[in-house]
Amino acid sequence: MNKKQILCLVLSLLMVLSILAPATVFADDVEILDEAVEQEDTYTELPDEVLNDEDEIINENEGNVPGDADNANQDELLEEENPAAEENNDEQNEENGLEASETLDFEAGKAAVIVEQPVNAEANVGESVTFTVQANNVKTYEWQYKLSTGSTWKAMYSSAEGKNTATLTTVATDARYKYEYRCKLTGTNGAVVTTDIVKIVKPSGLKITKQPVDATANVGESVTFAVEATGVATYEWQYKAGSSWKAMYSSAQGKNTATLKTEASDARYKYEYRCKLTGENGETLYTDTVKIVKPAEKPEIVKQPVDASANVGESVTFAVEATGVATYEWQYKLSTGSTWKAMYSSAEGKNTPTLKTEATDARYKYDYRCKLTGENGETLYTDTVKIVKPASFVENNVKYYIIDSANVGVEKYLGSDASVKIPNTVRNYAVTEIGEEAFMGNTSVKSVDLPDSIAIIHARAFKDCTNLSEMK
Repeated sequence: MNKKQILCLVLSLLMVLSILAPATVFADDVEILDEAVEQEDTYTELPDEVLNDEDEIINENEGNVPGDADNANQDELLEEENPAAEENNDEQNEENGLEASETLDFEAGKAAVIVEQPVNAEANVGESVTFTVQANNVKTYEWQYKLSTGSTWKAMYSSAEGKNTATLTTVATDARYKYEYRCKLTGTNGAVVTTDIVKIVKPSGLKITKQPVDATANVGESVTFAVEATGVATYEWQYKAGSSWKAMYSSAQGKNTATLKTEASDARYKYEYRCKLTGENGETLYTDTVKIVKPAEKPEIVKQPVDASANVGESVTFAVEATGVATYEWQYKLSTGSTWKAMYSSAEGKNTPTLKTEATDARYKYDYRCKLTGENGETLYTDTVKIVKPASFVENNVKYYIIDSANVGVEKYLGSDASVKIPNTVRNYAVTEIGEEAFMGNTSVKSVDLPDSIAIIHARAFKDCTNLSEMK
């Protein structure tokens, strides 16, 4: 027996002893191994003739030496041990979703830590479904399943793809919609954790294809709101005036259908409506919010404004009466011009049905009108009006008529004084005439003082003034 064979035999014995014997025996074996090594060193120093004699002895008895066959088999096993282990590792890595060249990355003695939980998978019958867990320090994976109504978890059937890896792949079926799934993870320390429970969810197909829209209706008219959708299990029409939605009152027609019918009223103009749709899988959707809209009225003028007669300094009012009006805007322009402008900002009532202003010499030269915009956006304009300088006016109980831009005459004395004095001028007019019947029948007047500006006294100006005794 050569030194190599002796060494292999010793090593084989030590391996067996390391498995069967306690640690104290193994320590003794280490000492034996040390002695064997020392003997081997001594053996290698023997003379050549001794070595040759031993070789011959070994050769002669080779077939009879006990354990030689076992040693040969042991040598073969040792030579094949590493490739087999590598092959097994590759298979295990592949089973765990790793490439053959990769190795599992975990530290011995640690609990499995789930980094990302699996989630529900939505799929139609026949579609592929994947559940995945991401975790650290995992030694083994085991995907499990149970009926949603049951309590007993079972390991996935043997043909399930990835049942002992981080990713389980299966196919959606009507039966599998009724099951729940989870993964059992064993850490490198032997402790077990399980993932969240997940399901294969059948798509509801709940989708709104056409939203309801606002309905325009007068009080008393019928109103319809409709939604078009797919995958709907139930409908519930709702309404609100403030912030809380409520189911439609029990008598509402179609309150649990795709079409709601009601009637416009002043109260319902203040409400909003929507429909709650529940899908076959319990999913919920809400439609757009809609309203019953009061129709926009067309503006209509009921009464036009008219010219206003006023002396300088007197108040002037223009008014319009109309229906269906959203906004008012009073405008003005020079009577000789063509461009209308909105009334100046300080004008009272410039954006109301009634405009108030004051007569001035300048304003006698302007035209006025009101622009009305209806609720429906339509625009109307009133007739054009003016501030008119009066044909007559009253001053100190004397009514004057205007002759021209510079002269007036006395039209009528309205007082009861005994003495009456007519001025030379009034309101920048020269008083040049006493009109017909201006004082006729006045029995109170005893004295009348006329100015030098009087050029004409018309007929019957002082007729039947029985107490008139003096005229200056």
